[in-house]
Amino acid sequence: MNRSSRRSHGSTAPRCHPTRAWNWDVNATLARRLANDARNEAFEGSTSGITTDTRIQALLAWREAHRSPAHLQRRLEATEQAVELSRSEGRQHEAASFCHILDLMESGDFARADLEIQQLRSIANGGGSFIAQWWSGFLHTGRLISRGRFAEAAHEAQQVFNRGQLADEPGRLVIMLEQQTMILIESIIPRELSELFQGDTQLLANHYARAVAALANAALGNVAAAERYLSETLNVFDDPDREAAWLPTVTVLIEAAHLLGRYDIAARGVPLLEPYARQHVTYIGNTVRGPVRRFSGLAKHAAGDVRAAVDDLLIARNECRRVGDHLWDLACSVDILEALAHTDPKRGLELVPENVIVEAEASEMKWRAKRGRTALMAARMGIASRIGLSPRQIDVMNGLLGNHTINEIAARLGFSHSTVRQESMVIYRILEIEGRTAIVDRARELQLF
Repeated sequence: MNRSSRRSHGSTAPRCHPTRAWNWDVNATLARRLANDARNEAFEGSTSGITTDTRIQALLAWREAHRSPAHLQRRLEATEQAVELSRSEGRQHEAASFCHILDLMESGDFARADLEIQQLRSIANGGGSFIAQWWSGFLHTGRLISRGRFAEAAHEAQQVFNRGQLADEPGRLVIMLEQQTMILIESIIPRELSELFQGDTQLLANHYARAVAALANAALGNVAAAERYLSETLNVFDDPDREAAWLPTVTVLIEAAHLLGRYDIAARGVPLLEPYARQHVTYIGNTVRGPVRRFSGLAKHAAGDVRAAVDDLLIARNECRRVGDHLWDLACSVDILEALAHTDPKRGLELVPENVIVEAEASEMKWRAKRGRTALMAARMGIASRIGLSPRQIDVMNGLLGNHTINEIAARLGFSHSTVRQESMVIYRILEIEGRTAIVDRARELQLF
């Protein structure tokens, strides 16, 4: 049996609903043709009477019709041109600035994106429109989340919702709920909120929302609900236009499937994501999910190519560190440790030393930290097993490493004093040490402690 199907047998996931990939009709070919015509007409030499605002609107309309990740570089060029046009008249066009920030974030240029977010916030809060205050606010909240500053982000998300209310923006509730859901997942969803992520509402009308609901339920251990949302979202893999939220949806779907052990689903992302490996994932800026390469790594791990998976995850981790995304830096480290815990635990612990997990445990990033601790212990168990220690001997060794007496270890494990003492002697022999005084140093040397 190959790796991609190893954990898919016996699944009771329901059949995929015969729905479209999105909850709106998309005629991408026609939209692109009309947008190209409008852009060409706006910039023809004979149209000197066309205003700068009209040209900016033509560029933004062209961008909106080319939302596929395949068009990112051309989108970035269009929004840069729109921003330059507005600056040439000594002003800032709020929509052009907002769209330019989104394209910078997708391209991974967070140094410029963060600077422009602050500029847009300053202008919007200093007399700009309510809609610009809302845009800049949820962009700022998304960056707080990706940096692992959840309490601050949760407070800001509520403030942003209020600004959206003033702007009479219909998407304000969806934006806030997506950000608050992400915060809850990453800081561990309280069990009493479990039912919030299992209902059928209009808020789950599109595939991105359902993919997020699948991830939330997977994090909670609600396997049936998570697989239901997965099954209702699978046709996004076959979307030929890859418009709007395609990339965020596919990447969240891959992470949820990987977490559930549905490697048959997650592995489908390998050929889909490879063309966009240098891009970053963001859904209109309200959530930022790190480099595409991280999700490519998860897909490759699901397909059984562990070496390529770890290579991708290491590249993604370096990219996260470059842009200051602490949450996704940690996510990559946990992914690496989970991928190697049972196949190459020694390398896993070399690539992700314990201090990474300890620092995460002291942060707000509780869900990833908890998973990291579990993977860390699994890796240590793997190393111990490989050098010949039995599960019982590993338990006894952990007691010795915790500086407990033989009687304390015996009482905790339910063994007799003589059994623990005999096992201790075997442990010393396997570790090639003379007695208990040397066990800590030797265990550290072997990465057992």
